[in-house]
Amino acid sequence: MTLFIADDSDCIRDRLTSIFSFFPEVQLIGEARDVPEAIEQLRDVHPDVVFLDLQFPNGTGFDVLKAIKSQKEKQTIVVILTNHSYPQYREKCQELGADYFFDKSHDFDLIVDLLEDMSSKDVIQ
Repeated sequence: MTLFIADDSDCIRDRLTSIFSFFPEVQLIGEARDVPEAIEQLRDVHPDVVFLDLQFPNGTGFDVLKAIKSQKEKQTIVVILTNHSYPQYREKCQELGADYFFDKSHDFDLIVDLLEDMSSKDVIQ
């Protein structure tokens, strides 16, 4: 299973990378710190799963989400991971095609559960 992280926080990217290291079937294939970098890299790599923040200094994750979901060659699973877990953001992410929506402050343990579930069900080949 290939993963990509788009988050401007070094701490969050490091924490996710640490979590991923416990899953031998997981391969981190890219990271981005801002919206343009994420969109550009995601045109070249086509990960199975993207962990995506919503707030960036130079844009929003909504633009990245739209770009991911507009790609026809592969259906990428998008996991929103944000400190801004307002109901209106959750609704907009669902409308744009996000598969999961987690709050960074409370839901980090759910990432482990999600990866275990994906791995055990062979959701991603």
